[in-house]
Amino acid sequence: MGFKRLFVMLLLLFLIHMGNASLSYGAVFTVNSTSDAVDLAPNDGLCDTLAGRCTLRAAIQEANAQGGTHTIILPAGNIILSITGTDEDMAATGDLDVLTGLTISGEGAGMTLIDMAGIDRDFHVVSAGVDLTLTDLTVRNGDVTAALGSRLGGGVLVES
Repeated sequence: MGFKRLFVMLLLLFLIHMGNASLSYGAVFTVNSTSDAVDLAPNDGLCDTLAGRCTLRAAIQEANAQGGTHTIILPAGNIILSITGTDEDMAATGDLDVLTGLTISGEGAGMTLIDMAGIDRDFHVVSAGVDLTLTDLTVRNGDVTAALGSRLGGGVLVES
């Protein structure tokens, strides 16, 4: 086999691999605000609030709108979720509704705190088959009485 033919085959294999990689890996959203605010335009590829910052809620809304599997990187600090409201599944109010695969990583269990302040559960994984991975953070103060039908809330409610 000639060098030119081998080079073309290797290049094609590389391009096929890169094409598959882009399909299997989603966006990485880096949260730069511990405030609670919604995304301005979910599915525009940007985690961007009215204040021009990326919040946890906005990052989840953007990931949900895009589908696939995404990663959210959180800063150290106390993220207090304060937007009240219940019975919607778009993460716009109350709990953080997860509709797509997510890995959410903080700076350490004692350094990154997600605090629902008792207004709702913290996370709601809306449908079966959706993976939510939480690492290096603490989830606290979710309302354990936040009922969805007969299912209670708390830190994380996973639909099955």
